[in-house]
Amino acid sequence: MKPYLIDSDALIDSQRDYYKRANFQPIWDCIQKNAEVIKPVYNELVIPNSPLGAWVKNNYKNKILDIADPDVLEEYRLIQNWIQTCGFWTAPGYTQWSSPDKADPWLIAMAKVKGFVIVSHERSRPAMDINRPSKKEPKITTVAKQFGVPVIPVFQMLYDVNLCVH
Repeated sequence: MKPYLIDSDALIDSQRDYYKRANFQPIWDCIQKNAEVIKPVYNELVIPNSPLGAWVKNNYKNKILDIADPDVLEEYRLIQNWIQTCGFWTAPGYTQWSSPDKADPWLIAMAKVKGFVIVSHERSRPAMDINRPSKKEPKITTVAKQFGVPVIPVFQMLYDVNLCVH
């Protein structure tokens, strides 16, 4: 079975739009059993008075993956360098990924080094154009593709682990 690394938007979108925990508890059990979390994602989700934040805290508090691994740190540096020098984004776009609290580059670095599949609901933008760099922040899907990291939505992960969702 593939190892999965969850992005905060996959949980937020799932709770809000697709799989309300009150109605789809087996899906949430499956996510918790099959998808890992890194500290920056955990921090994005665990906010006061949030039912989703409480679920994340209760289910992931003692199993957060450490991003301080030297190989992950080096991959993170390579990702930051690429987004700043590739020409697809202007400074207002790529600086949104420069904060060490921003989870997206850490997700890609961890997935690349440890062989994870990222579970995210982010969608790619149209093809990037070096002649028209974007002021918007990079998307996980775009950068992950550059680094050979697969990104799938929650329903694909559920299908992959043989949890039937009808």
